[in-house]
Amino acid sequence: MQGKVAIVFGSSGTIGKAIVDYLRYKGVKVIGVGRSANDKNTEVYYVCDLRSETQIAATHNKIKMEHGNYHYLILAHGTQLRKPFIDFTLDEWNEIISINLSSNFLICKHFIDILIHNKFGRIIGISSLTSQIGLRKIAPYAASKGGFEQMLKTLAVEVAEYGITVNTLNPGRIETRMTKDLDDKEKSKESIISRIPMNRFGTPEDLLSAVQFLLDDNSGYFTGQSIVVDGGWLASGGNPKS
Repeated sequence: MQGKVAIVFGSSGTIGKAIVDYLRYKGVKVIGVGRSANDKNTEVYYVCDLRSETQIAATHNKIKMEHGNYHYLILAHGTQLRKPFIDFTLDEWNEIISINLSSNFLICKHFIDILIHNKFGRIIGISSLTSQIGLRKIAPYAASKGGFEQMLKTLAVEVAEYGITVNTLNPGRIETRMTKDLDDKEKSKESIISRIPMNRFGTPEDLLSAVQFLLDDNSGYFTGQSIVVDGGWLASGGNPKS
């Protein structure tokens, strides 16, 4: 990984920042991209509304012109809203799908050219356990992550011949700004922890060993896969401890 260049989308988020810090520690040059106007986590940062194809294309052209080459794409941005299924409005649905799914289609569409030219690349999407199980009050989020995962699987098949791998990480309950509302509700937090065999929420750092594995040059035959990092939640069937 030493000397490689990574573009991290959502570098100002909790998981994105943990990945940025780890990559920099490993000697990777990191370029951050996101909507936040003030991201000091990365060496280089570009403000971009990831809902806009025009802005994504312009940001891609700037990065190509100013940096030339890159090797890794990390798709770590996202948003969430909790409410009962029937209470979601179509505007709320479309906003979440746009940020969590459509933006990733546009990023891959515009940024994959360098990886194809180099005949090498690693793409990691930060998905969610909710792409595989049903949880209450997050219908558009779960739908976006399920679509995101399937989109990346099809991309993995199409670009494998160019030496590019495409995989997702599926975190379970991780302590982030997005899950803070659950942390603040003691009853909800206890209920969730009772279903996690490791008996705790995960941390962003719990994802880093999987990130390293997926980026490694020796992982070139591992593609189109989803790695669940959930403390045993999925394996337990979500059953609380008796």
